[in-house]
Amino acid sequence: MVCPSSVVLSLVFTILLASSSLHCEATSVVTCMLCTVLSEPLEKEMTPTATVNAMFKKCDKMGLMEPVCVQFVSENVKEMFQRVRQGIPSNSVCQTMQFCDLQ
Repeated sequence: MVCPSSVVLSLVFTILLASSSLHCEATSVVTCMLCTVLSEPLEKEMTPTATVNAMFKKCDKMGLMEPVCVQFVSENVKEMFQRVRQGIPSNSVCQTMQFCDLQ
C-alpha cells in the first residue's frame, strides 16, 4: 500500500514539473523538496551504502518522479556526503548546496 503522503508528494512534484522543464533551476521548489526528502537518511548513523540505498528507496515511492529522483541522487549524493563530513548539519545541506533558499 502506498502511503498517502507519498501520493500527495508525487502529485505535487508531477504538477510542478508539468509547468516547468525537466531541468529545474537550482533554487526551485521541486529541487528543494526533493533534496529535503532525500537528505533525511543523512541524519541517521548508517554506512554510506545504507544511506544511498535508503535514498533510492525513497525514490521508489515517488511514482512519476522516480527517474528525476534517481538522477538527483546520482548527481548529488557525493557532494551531500562531503558537506556532512565537513560538519554541515544534514538539515542544512540543501541550503548550502543552494537547492533551497536560505531562511
